Amino acid sequence: MAVRPASPSHAANILPCAGLVVSPFVWVVTMQLSQILPYLDCRSGLQTSAVAPLVAAVLTIGAVYLSWRSTGPEPDVWGESAYPATRRFAALLGCLAGGIFAYALLLQALSAFLLTGCER
Repeated sequence: MAVRPASPSHAANILPCAGLVVSPFVWVVTMQLSQILPYLDCRSGLQTSAVAPLVAAVLTIGAVYLSWRSTGPEPDVWGESAYPATRRFAALLGCLAGGIFAYALLLQALSAFLLTGCER
């Protein structure tokens, strides 16, 4: 059975929420990695505890960019949204939430640069 591609309105409905969906997911994964990676850092001397939050922050900023592109008053290039009155609100909320998560991830990366993970 062939998989049907998403219709244009699905993309118009999903992109404004990218910051709301991707950012918390990436943050949760990074928080779990921050519990595991210090042991690897202490043994090998690598800075994986600092690199993981930086990669996560880049992914979060990408999701914020997708939400920001959906804030315009004109409909998306993929088609009209199912809820045009709330599309802009959801996009701006995604930008705000994604920005907060990106800030938290950058602070987590900064702390990983300052502490090595071997301070027991």
